[in-house]
Amino acid sequence: MKKTLLLSLNMILLFSSLNLRAQQHNVKLDLSSLTSTELRLNYEFLINEKSSVVVIAGTMIPHKIPGLIYNTSVLEAEYGGDISLENRFSGFTLGAQFRFYTKAEAQEGFYLAPYLKYHKYSISTSALFSDNITEAQYQDLNEAEKEHATFQSTNNYLYKNTGILEGSLSRFGGGLALGYQWILNDVVSIDWTFFGLGIEQLNASMEVSANSENYSPDYQEWADEIDAEAQEFFFIGEKLDIDVQEDRIKVSYPFIFPLPYASLTIGYCF
Repeated sequence: MKKTLLLSLNMILLFSSLNLRAQQHNVKLDLSSLTSTELRLNYEFLINEKSSVVVIAGTMIPHKIPGLIYNTSVLEAEYGGDISLENRFSGFTLGAQFRFYTKAEAQEGFYLAPYLKYHKYSISTSALFSDNITEAQYQDLNEAEKEHATFQSTNNYLYKNTGILEGSLSRFGGGLALGYQWILNDVVSIDWTFFGLGIEQLNASMEVSANSENYSPDYQEWADEIDAEAQEFFFIGEKLDIDVQEDRIKVSYPFIFPLPYASLTIGYCF
């Protein structure tokens, strides 16, 4: 009788350990990231019945900036419609979580998850600049460029020139998330992180350069205009760093901000 009980106990422990190992890995697709045209995958590795590590990686499918934010028709109308437009938005995500499940049910149930994450977004757009130029500067323009210069009553010319604005935004920080995960038939997972809050450092940067073979804008004048506009916003103010170079302007603005975090994933356990 004792041998039977011991054998039964050993069998239970064996099947329990096999079941734990069978669900030790969980590969998930983040459904919530698809709304921002990002393909994000999560991989959860079970350390024991009450804790796991989650690694997150995603890439944004390159696409155009929405018209509500960047209206190319306005730029085309002001310049004359013969401009080659640049409009590209891309990015990627990296992150990690350490999860604590409140019940020892191997990846299932309510959890608390300290997390770290990093995002990097990049944009490249066309821009339109207007400068007052002298008669000598006008004569230096080629015939195509002269079509975009208008004589003014002040005996100078208003020259509309195109350029490229390239910007980036990086976010790095961490926080605490709360969620619940269901395991269906020991195979399918539904993971809902319903609340998260963290502190992140955001670093925004921008480079502005003009497209012209025969004319170099006064970038210092442009920088002064950017700085004057920034001073009107108290949360930017002196934090804005403007670097005027020979052929471009570089603008950067680091700041720290609290940001929420939530996600919904569906996965496969094995």
